[in-house]
Amino acid sequence: MEFYFLIVVLILIGVFVFLFKNKNTNIRPSYEKKSDLIASYEEELKSIINDNQHNKELLKTKKMQYLKTVSQELHNNIFFDENEVKQIIQRLASM
Repeated sequence: MEFYFLIVVLILIGVFVFLFKNKNTNIRPSYEKKSDLIASYEEELKSIINDNQHNKELLKTKKMQYLKTVSQELHNNIFFDENEVKQIIQRLASM
């Protein structure tokens, strides 16, 4: 009886080790996360431009609102410094 209990405990330990080992292998470096975030901002801005290209005033207003939102988000993000935020906003503004 004790032998079966020991086997069950060892199997459970093996399952937990396997589960925790697999979760840690999906960690992405910060530069990848940053580039993905910037790409998502660019895609969203492209979508805003495409949706409002027929009305220049509305496009300008929506673009300014979006740039302000992105600027606030980036300033609150610990991965970006002040110079990076300025460069990103300038690049988005030039689109």
